[in-house]
Amino acid sequence: MLSGARAQNIINLAMQSLVLRVGGNSTITRVDFEQRSYAVKDYSARADGYQRLTQEFSALEFLYPELPDRFAEPLGIGSDGQRAIYSWLNGTRPVLDQECVTHLLDIASELHFLSKSVSPEQVNPGTDQVLTINDLCNQLVERFETLQAVPGPVADFTKTQALPLLLELMADHNETGRAAVTLSPSDFGAHNLLWDHETEQMKCVDLEFFGWDDAHKLTCDSLLHPLATWSVDCADTFLSGAIATYNLDEARLIRMWSLLNLKWAAITLSRSERNLREGKATLADQAMLRAVDYVQHAKCAPASTAEILDQVTDARGRC
Repeated sequence: MLSGARAQNIINLAMQSLVLRVGGNSTITRVDFEQRSYAVKDYSARADGYQRLTQEFSALEFLYPELPDRFAEPLGIGSDGQRAIYSWLNGTRPVLDQECVTHLLDIASELHFLSKSVSPEQVNPGTDQVLTINDLCNQLVERFETLQAVPGPVADFTKTQALPLLLELMADHNETGRAAVTLSPSDFGAHNLLWDHETEQMKCVDLEFFGWDDAHKLTCDSLLHPLATWSVDCADTFLSGAIATYNLDEARLIRMWSLLNLKWAAITLSRSERNLREGKATLADQAMLRAVDYVQHAKCAPASTAEILDQVTDARGRC
């Protein structure tokens, strides 16, 4: 760990430097200081920035000593509680191909193996942790209630399309199977990997939601993520590998699939509403269209994992 003074010096340098990586929730700046390179991550763009910072920093305090070839070293937190310093990771974003899927499954397997040797108290619950179907339903109700609060197209769509479908699915609620509790990156996919060409190692980044969670949710979320473009073969390899790694219950996976489509609908609706507020009409429309697709797929409940794959790789919104 860096001393408070050195950490603040590095953060001050970062604030005068060019941002190198921009994410949906944060920015990354590289700082070269005293013959070492650092990544300064700024979480201040979101109201929950401090929560995201502490979740990620705590995760890496646990992960880096266990898997130093996979994760950045956490080194310090700025006095404002909105910026943290990590070791700089060299690398480029991989293409989502079979080799990338192999790396994703390797990381998932390493974390799942690690989860068997630590106590629950050593790691925080994942953000929006879901250990029961009821947990997920309650989270969705809260998300949709928030989306209805601001009059406009997002609220209208939520009231007339998304929320009625959620209530219909909840009426048919049953607690199918049991959670496969594991250490989950939560936001897991090629978009949060870096391939280091020098060391030939795949790194995993962006652990703002990391913690204990149900691997059924992790698997569905990875397949549903809007930044993931899955081929048939890659999706099949990932899903088969996840089922084997976590010993997933097919019925629970299918049950959660429609509900998690609604979760991603809520996330994209929230982005649409935010873009509208910021005057970004084109981005707002794009997010709304993606939300419509998620709702359409939520209506088409799969009967098997094969039908889940059909939804992942087919044109969105078609049943």
